[in-house]
Amino acid sequence: MIINGKVTLGPGVSIYVGKNAKLIINNNTYITGESKIYCKNYIEIGENCAISFNVVIMDSDLHNIWIKDEIINKDKPVIIKNNVWIGCNVTILKGSIIDDGAIVGAGCIVNKYINSNCIAAGNPCRIIMDNIYKWR
Repeated sequence: MIINGKVTLGPGVSIYVGKNAKLIINNNTYITGESKIYCKNYIEIGENCAISFNVVIMDSDLHNIWIKDEIINKDKPVIIKNNVWIGCNVTILKGSIIDDGAIVGAGCIVNKYINSNCIAAGNPCRIIMDNIYKWR
């Protein structure tokens, strides 16, 4: 686990980092109460991010599914870039990339790329507004 700068973790935040995994959290980011991060391989959270309560971030399903001799649900990194705001009760799954300045609305399940400077909301998560200005 690598903390670059000042990071604030609220009450009840749980962080699990696997053997040989890398979790990077960058400066001026805060993660509020009861959020959970499950890092089996690689998760990076940028600078100036606001992660609300009850958010779950995971780069793995934490179990394997096999077809013959092949794992079909391989782990994938999660990247949350700079100036991102994540609403409460969001789940961010493996392979997700949330680009600079994006806002993810409450209750979303994210499993894909989210554009920079947009608002993503709903279930399934989709872009509802583009070209927003910096929220901070």
